[in-house]
Amino acid sequence: MKRHLFENMYEKPPLTVSIYAPTPNEMIYRARNALYNGADAFLFHLECLHAEYRNEKSFRDIFEQCGGKPIMITCYPNSNTTKDLSDDELFEIELDAESAGVSCVDIRGDMFDRVDRNQARELSMKPDVIEKQKEAIEKVHEMGAQVIMSCHVLSEYLDTETLLEMGKEIQSRGADIVKIVMNAFSEEQMVEAYTSTYRLHRELEKPVLHLIVGKYSQTHRMLGAALGSCLSFCVDNYDQYQNKVKP
Repeated sequence: MKRHLFENMYEKPPLTVSIYAPTPNEMIYRARNALYNGADAFLFHLECLHAEYRNEKSFRDIFEQCGGKPIMITCYPNSNTTKDLSDDELFEIELDAESAGVSCVDIRGDMFDRVDRNQARELSMKPDVIEKQKEAIEKVHEMGAQVIMSCHVLSEYLDTETLLEMGKEIQSRGADIVKIVMNAFSEEQMVEAYTSTYRLHRELEKPVLHLIVGKYSQTHRMLGAALGSCLSFCVDNYDQYQNKVKP
């Protein structure tokens, strides 16, 4: 299967359909519907798949139905089927997905030094962990895919200068795309978040995806690409599995 990378993202930020489902067939149904509704790319949440389907064959069956569009994947430890797996095991699942044709692999900023994203910043600063993350990123690159390094910070608001520091730290580890997800607890913080997105776009060397969660998330997510985010996550059809935060 030919790998189609995320390229020229700022010229036309891809409308990337996010898919959560417990079986390959359900993921395929959602991907095919989204494809015919105009999806530019896909994000598959592999942590949602039942364990028996997290293998290269199942991944290939899913990805072959994506019409040659770029494919991003996550395998987060926040589901009932992945919470007991080590980060080394989660990374092996992602490598299996890469072997099946994935374009971009999500490596968490706290990979190999896991924290509770609801309590702490998802970005390890331990030198040995950073080195292991760099090795993981190099491995993904050697196999031909890109890396998006994600950092979720749900317990606090991050001002613009703090975001810039974190973004520069993430890109220094070799990631191709910088992803920071944070909370905004007031309208004033939401307004500053618009400026933060723009400055991240202007001042970081790598493409950036800056997202807001919580009460004020919807408007920022819909306007993010116009402000400087390199892509837009969305949902094609809401059901019991999909993330209701995403427009």
